Amino acid sequence: MANERHQGQSYGGASLWERACQHWPLLAVLLTFVASMGVVHTLAAVAISDDWVYIRSVEILVREHRLYVLPIATAHLVFQIVWAGLFASVFGPSFGVIRLSVAVLWLLSGIAFYGLVWELTGKRALSALGAFAYLFNPLAYVLAFTFMTDSPFTALLTMAAYTTVRGLRGPDATRWLLAGSTVAAAAVLVRQPGLLIPLGVVTALWLTGRLRVNLAGVWLGLQISALPFAAYVAYYFWLTRINGVPVTQTLMRDQLIEGGLGALSQHAAQMFIIEATYIGLFALPIVAAAAPALFALMRTLPGRCWTAVIVWETLILAGFAGLWQTGHVMPYVPHFFSRAGLGPNDLLIARSPVADPWFFSTLTLVCTAAALAMVPLLIRALDAVRSDAGTSAQRLAIGGEHGGGAGTAERGGGLDGGRDGVTVLLSLLAWQGVGGLLVSTHFRYWMIGGVSAPSLDRYLLPLLPLALAALVWAVRDLRLSLTAGWWFALLFGIVAVVGTRDNIVFHEVTWELARVANAEGVPNLKLDAGAAWDGYYVGEYSYERIGIGVVQDPRWWIGLFAPAIDSEYLITVEPPPGHTVVHQVSSRLWLDPEAQQYLVRRP
Repeated sequence: MANERHQGQSYGGASLWERACQHWPLLAVLLTFVASMGVVHTLAAVAISDDWVYIRSVEILVREHRLYVLPIATAHLVFQIVWAGLFASVFGPSFGVIRLSVAVLWLLSGIAFYGLVWELTGKRALSALGAFAYLFNPLAYVLAFTFMTDSPFTALLTMAAYTTVRGLRGPDATRWLLAGSTVAAAAVLVRQPGLLIPLGVVTALWLTGRLRVNLAGVWLGLQISALPFAAYVAYYFWLTRINGVPVTQTLMRDQLIEGGLGALSQHAAQMFIIEATYIGLFALPIVAAAAPALFALMRTLPGRCWTAVIVWETLILAGFAGLWQTGHVMPYVPHFFSRAGLGPNDLLIARSPVADPWFFSTLTLVCTAAALAMVPLLIRALDAVRSDAGTSAQRLAIGGEHGGGAGTAERGGGLDGGRDGVTVLLSLLAWQGVGGLLVSTHFRYWMIGGVSAPSLDRYLLPLLPLALAALVWAVRDLRLSLTAGWWFALLFGIVAVVGTRDNIVFHEVTWELARVANAEGVPNLKLDAGAAWDGYYVGEYSYERIGIGVVQDPRWWIGLFAPAIDSEYLITVEPPPGHTVVHQVSSRLWLDPEAQQYLVRRP
């Protein structure tokens, strides 16, 4: 361990290869991710959910050499189009290549996440565990194999967080902060909440006293925020003067204030507990690793911390009880993670639940318990950096200083190390929580199975790297059970890979049936093959001739993407009553080997 500590402090003269070898745990995590890409059918020739809207923009860029955002696109999207366009220009604009561009960006963000945790903790084993939990979180992983904007935005957010935290310690602080500002500008050109990244950084630097109202403070603020806001102004000019403002962006902006302050406040209260519970889900591997030290920590928690702990845990418990009483269980806001597994369920009758109701009730309790466990861990760590005396007493009482393994520092620092960095993370987390609320207002009145679902799970993905990295920092000095943490992380990884593979294969089978229908003379205007197929083949035609939202149909995508369809034929996993089965094929799912898909005809 002494040798590891020495290596961690002697980076100055090490070559790039030597540095890579010193971080071999990260290399192992990255190679595992690359290997998993061969399992999940990364290059499958299908679109998923509404990513066809963004795929069409890439195809237009490559084939027609013009940048264009479709009228039904809700995100800014520009950086993502250009990034995927680089891949498509080399390998061809296929669905698989465009999906590959997102998976590669997510992989690169895993390196940034490892670097972020390394900056905060200086521990290779803990950084590798955090990077694995980040890359293989089931919700994050399944989104990384689509062309939805959530994964690219979260990847850029992670990179911006790393470069900013790296810039908070010299040398070359200006260079690193400008790098973070550049990445934040790219995030602005993917999703609107990118504007909250510089706000989060500026808030954190003001709280830590680094940003003052003077000439130096103005210069620092400009380094952080000038590029992101300039990117937004340039994008808005291009959108309004050249491209045209997408109608869905206007609708979502108007729905933000629909119902007034009372509706927004009620939605915010509901989203608080939902976001807290999903953060508990994201953090489960780290909470499992810290569980052995948690009870000792509670016994030694200073009295000044208990007020904050009680307040936060009361809020979480009250919110959990309110949702539980009204029949809400995880997943609270299902879209890419639902009772049917990973991936969207966009057929009239789609995949069945992968587990019995008791499993999801248990999952709700576990995620809530993890969210509760995070509160004392974070508050203890934040309090500890304020007092060296308190720090020493707690480390001795908990056993972190003499615990060996994960509890021994590998590159200097102490409990006060990374204080400004974790303040940046928590500030970004708070602002992205607000962002998750704002983009969810369109769904505040949605109901699924008679229970409200006021958001989409993918809107909460930006909370993953921020909460996970902050928690890893909070437990860095404790005596951890890395074995327990790795068991949970590996379980998540298996669920992620198997569930994502099933999601893509399910779409492949759906599209195969749709192509069979086309070959037998069924036109796409008479065929409902799910959101992605209908949108890709009929969406632009429907919008030009009819618009959106003019058809009342339980299938959300019909009114939004394809109101021109008269679905005489449709694809389901179970024939509706009275329909005639035209074709039947196996869905080839690992989690449900007996699942079938049917091409049926309406009576």
